[in-house]
Amino acid sequence: MFNPSDETWSYEDMEPLSSRLPSPATITAGLTPAQVDAASHDGAILVLAGAGTDKTRTPTARGACSVLTEL
Repeated sequence: MFNPSDETWSYEDMEPLSSRLPSPATITAGLTPAQVDAASHDGAILVLAGAGTDKTRTPTARGACSVLTEL
């Protein structure tokens, strides 16, 4: 485990970034099937939904999944 205050650490001791990132399945957990489709869709998408239907959570999950797939 990396400890910056330890004088004997090296870059080899650091965990790779990919081991610390959540999976897309973790990010989309709790979304409905339609929200998962919207979050994982490639290209432009228009989300139309009523009040209290996680309209903010869906594009946030989409952005997070996009970032993860680009790493």
